[in-house]
Amino acid sequence: MIVPYDDYAAYASVREDSGLALPQSSLLPIDVPSIGSRFALHPSLAGLHELWGAGKMAAVCNVGPLVEPTTRDSYRNGAVRLPLNLFSHSDQQNQWQTSVADGNSSAGWGGRTADNTADLNSASFPAIVSVAGTPIFVTGNSERPLAIAPAPTRLDAALRLDGFPNPPDSSLRFLTMKSVLQMDQDVALVRGASRVTSEALEVQRTLSLVGDPAVPPFPLTPSTNLGNQLEQVAKLISLRASLGMSRQVFFCSLGGFDNHNGQVAGRSPETGTHANLLAEVSGAMKAFYDATVALGVASQVVTFTLSDFSRTYKPNGTLGTDHAWGAQHLVVGGSVL
Repeated sequence: MIVPYDDYAAYASVREDSGLALPQSSLLPIDVPSIGSRFALHPSLAGLHELWGAGKMAAVCNVGPLVEPTTRDSYRNGAVRLPLNLFSHSDQQNQWQTSVADGNSSAGWGGRTADNTADLNSASFPAIVSVAGTPIFVTGNSERPLAIAPAPTRLDAALRLDGFPNPPDSSLRFLTMKSVLQMDQDVALVRGASRVTSEALEVQRTLSLVGDPAVPPFPLTPSTNLGNQLEQVAKLISLRASLGMSRQVFFCSLGGFDNHNGQVAGRSPETGTHANLLAEVSGAMKAFYDATVALGVASQVVTFTLSDFSRTYKPNGTLGTDHAWGAQHLVVGGSVL
């Protein structure tokens, strides 16, 4: 994703024979004034390269879970405490999403952020929303996440209420259901389930009233998995005033990067699985940034990546790479330095 440019020869010496070295002529150079050296982005990251040139993107490099400061020698000698099950996808995802590397947590740091900022909103709409299920990242100690479908599902249909007229308010069946939700409140499990269902009904009502706003430059052509998720996020941001929201956390997800083999297409490292995934990331993040500009909130929205771990610098001989540790991450937004 981020390739040495001034020191390209050293990079090529490690990856060229395996067929994974990106040709220097295909790279998208970036100047890094803080270290007086040039690096380059993967050729599939044209949209993000444009944001770098505009000063709206930064890279945070060599980031991975730690319990305490760790060197190569202390790692090999077993002299330090290490993250649980290092190099395990599921464990490292949990650690990235909870910021707890040496144990378990019942809440993610996105959810904990929502716990501490929800009171800044003037409405009861959920402060944290996921368009990719309910991972630990979005779970708070007090705030509960809203999970909705991505675009092209209409926002006013993203939380479905089946079996009732629209609007359902005068339906005897609907009124009876709401009445049932108030029963057996002395039973903790019933009380919890009823509370979640009642909140979902309120959110469904809110979404059904706001319609399905159009946010340029969405929809993307072609439509992509990550692009569809970010489009739904952009729609919610566009409704922040009518929803009474000033602080929100959103979660999207894209998989498919675990390429132990077939990372590139044949002997063309600028094409293949990895290139296609990075193109999807770049196109969707650039479109989302452009949407925040169109909405006048670019300086108030920050988008960042997080991932379980990086891939080995040295290829494995099957046109792929294996599990590594620290990774490079991208941060995009109007206020990014």
